[in-house]
Order: sequence, then C-alpha cells, then structure tokens
Amino acid sequence: MKIGKGKNKRYVYNPYKGFAKQNVSLENSSHQEIISKVLSGEIILCCGRMQDESGHGGDILIEKKISEIGDEQTNLKFAYEMVMQRNIINLGIRRQHEQGKGLLNFMDKKYRRLVGLYDATDADDIIFNWYTIPELENAQRDSALFVNTNSLKPIALILAKNCDAAHEFPCLFSGVPLNEEATMRGHLLFMVKSNNVSDLKINILTQEKFI
Repeated sequence: MKIGKGKNKRYVYNPYKGFAKQNVSLENSSHQEIISKVLSGEIILCCGRMQDESGHGGDILIEKKISEIGDEQTNLKFAYEMVMQRNIINLGIRRQHEQGKGLLNFMDKKYRRLVGLYDATDADDIIFNWYTIPELENAQRDSALFVNTNSLKPIALILAKNCDAAHEFPCLFSGVPLNEEATMRGHLLFMVKSNNVSDLKINILTQEKFI
C-alpha cells in the first residue's frame, strides 16, 4: 500500500499511473491489515517521500517481513537489531511506565544534519526521544517528528494507543539509508516487544557505515 497527499486529499501511488487522488481512511480494510501486521510484530513499515513524473509528491509505504530481513539489507538489519536489545527495550518500557504510552524515536547524526535538526552540542551519533500520545497528537503530520510524511502520524498513534504498555511499544527509526550511497532514506515503524530480544550480534563495521 502506497499513500501520498494532495490538497485536502491524499494520493495512492500506482507505478503505472502515478499518483491518483483518493480519500484515504484508516478504517479502510487494507490499512487495518497493515496496522495489524505492524502491531503483531510481523512487519516493519518503511515510509518515504517520492514524486511521479508529473511532479506530484506523496508517501510510499513498503511492508517488510521481519523474518525476511537478510544480511544484504545491512542498514535496515542494523537499525532493527540495535533497537531490539534488552537495554533499549527496558528503557522504552520504563519511559512508558513513567510518562505514559507513546513512541520511541531514533535518529542518526547525518540525517539530523540533512533535516536541520543537528545541534553542535549534540555529540551522540544516534539519539532517541520518547514521545507520549498527547505529544504525538499535537505534532503536525509533516513535522520533523514524522519526517515530512503524512501517513506515519495516524498509524503511529494507533500503535501507541493499542499496544500492551507492560510489554511493548512502537518505535520510529528515522532516516535509515536504503542504498549504498545513502541517497535514499526510509523511516522504519515497527513494534518492540519484550519477548523479541535479539540474539544477533551487531557488526561494528555495519554500525560505522550506517552512521
């Protein structure tokens, strides 16, 4: 499912026809299917922005089964495995217990520079923030939090509101490079569950390349 936005409407992208105007509702069965898969921990939802030949812009959503993430998808695998560590999971659940349900956001230094969020005092290569449901509701769909997309906000809110606060929370990993040159970046939305701690070792070379 690929979703974009036009004036007061969103666009659904068809690779043969470009962006076609269509009202999009998250009550739509196909959207509910996507949300159900993310909520269950079956898929990662990768979202980005694109334009067709006519110059119409919109979001593109790609479903990626977590069980099919291979070694060739280096950056995607690194981002997912980094979040699925016990200390990160415990951190998210603790923030959720202390501040209320919400979403954990990760963003790397290069992407923060690209979108104008980098601060000279910000020394960490990858930073994280916890956003509560009220903060998510108040954020604009095309804000820096939702990385100038229109589709992430409503999906992220549903995930945050419907997760089991004691054992899971949604994560948005912003600006993950999808190709060798890092000219294509995606924003990964997925569920973090306490029973899905990663047993895989993170390759340090992969980490350096990603950052």
